[in-house]
Amino acid sequence: MFIENLMTAPSRVMFLFSCLLMMIMPILRFKCKEEMEDIFAVVIMLTTAPYFLFFCRGFKTVGPFVVMIYRMIMGDLLRFGTIYLVFVMGFSQSYYIIFLSFDNPLTPDGIDDSISNPIPNSIEAVMAMFFMSLTNFGDYYGAFDRTEHQSEAKLMFVIYMGIVAILLVNMLIAMMGNTYQKIAETRNEWQRQVNKIGRRVTREF
Repeated sequence: MFIENLMTAPSRVMFLFSCLLMMIMPILRFKCKEEMEDIFAVVIMLTTAPYFLFFCRGFKTVGPFVVMIYRMIMGDLLRFGTIYLVFVMGFSQSYYIIFLSFDNPLTPDGIDDSISNPIPNSIEAVMAMFFMSLTNFGDYYGAFDRTEHQSEAKLMFVIYMGIVAILLVNMLIAMMGNTYQKIAETRNEWQRQVNKIGRRVTREF
């Protein structure tokens, strides 16, 4: 029964995890592990705060919005993230191959250009695709001309921005708008949440 309740309340799981970390902190204080203790304190704060949303669901003013956040994260954002990750991984590896031929004209011959290369490895390529999707592409677009495949890089850039920055983002907005509309049309949603909170709390004790 307890495990079933935890599966339907992720904020409760995070709260219990923060309680577990809190029990470990005195040991770190005793061993003078100050840096590790600070890390644990930050994690505890981040995992405790969402638990307040669990009880906010029972209020008429904020309850429906908390339900919207839960459903958007577990539904809309999860679907969007899956599709987004597919495009990011594909385009990132393509750009990584393109930037293998990166040559900085300001660097003398025989000197490694990897320091000035904006995409020196595959991990940086993934981060570059993420920044490009946020329309922060100034550093990368200017470096296309310093590769041997500048035409391909610019063509892929147009395709990527069209698919991710325009199509997928607008699709996410539409999905979230649909979720908002469904919950907004449900009357007395906050009263249902009050009953669910009461049942869940009583079943745990």
